[in-house]
Amino acid sequence: MLNISRGVSCQVGEKFFQSLTEYLNNILKADCAYIAEVVPGKPAFVRTLSFIRDGKYLDNIEVNLAGTPCERALADNICSCPSGVRSLFPHARVMAEMNIEGYVGKLLYGSSGEKLGLIAVMYRRCVENVSIVESTLRIFAARAAAEIERRKNEDVLFRTNTELEMRVRDRTLELEKANEHLREQIDKLNLAKNAFQESEKRFRTAATCTADLIWEGDIRNDSLHWFGDIDGILGYEVGEFPRTISGHMEHIHPEDKDDLSEAVQKALKSGKEFHAEYRIRHKNGTYLFWYESGKPIEFDKRTAVKWIGSVTDITERKRSVHEL
Repeated sequence: MLNISRGVSCQVGEKFFQSLTEYLNNILKADCAYIAEVVPGKPAFVRTLSFIRDGKYLDNIEVNLAGTPCERALADNICSCPSGVRSLFPHARVMAEMNIEGYVGKLLYGSSGEKLGLIAVMYRRCVENVSIVESTLRIFAARAAAEIERRKNEDVLFRTNTELEMRVRDRTLELEKANEHLREQIDKLNLAKNAFQESEKRFRTAATCTADLIWEGDIRNDSLHWFGDIDGILGYEVGEFPRTISGHMEHIHPEDKDDLSEAVQKALKSGKEFHAEYRIRHKNGTYLFWYESGKPIEFDKRTAVKWIGSVTDITERKRSVHEL
């Protein structure tokens, strides 16, 4: 996550798309990754903005989505095919040519809800840890969508300025009307800029949590996704530690549950960050000391429902203080 933040957070345009696909391809251990935008006037087609395969950038292409998992992702917000994608989508010619076995793709949508494009990774083998792949794409989908929208609005503004200069020279009487049109485009650009800044905050929140663990939780379905070796840290087999908010709470020391719950409830109502220290039970029965921070990234009726945060193991520090 931190590598992605360092590599792409200050970039825009083509360099941003190339850097993000490269880092996603590496961190998710994919064989192919791409970011694509819907072709204007051709909603069944997308044009890649960056396409990487086997570590090499390919020329951008225009693809008909009919009969492909990309079409499903564009319609259903996300499409995950851990295996057998060529059997499920026999008309997906490009995937057949690349011998693709697994696919995970996420819809990119704009600040007004319009469909902008796709971000996806593909594998020549079965996809492992599909939930982690989905969560990672969700985290960075907003940032990629904001960049597409920013570019579109810049293009609109540039064209509008050019048209304005011509109309000023040729038809001075229409200047006021053109200025009004320009102001509307500037307002749209400002909206896109605000969306860009908000998505950048989310991007940095997720990617700069340089702690022992990063998590993403959703109170609507009790889900809790971990980025890092949560099982190993707490002495469990891979996938054994529960991936739910309630399951996590069951491992908190009884004396710390009320304080943690109170901090989280206050944050849910206020929509602000929370910070808490607590003890969590290792599989061997001992307790580790953790410091946790969380920040809301999605709201429903002014209530924070989706969060991103980090956990730092402070056990050694606590023991050192105790020994002193």
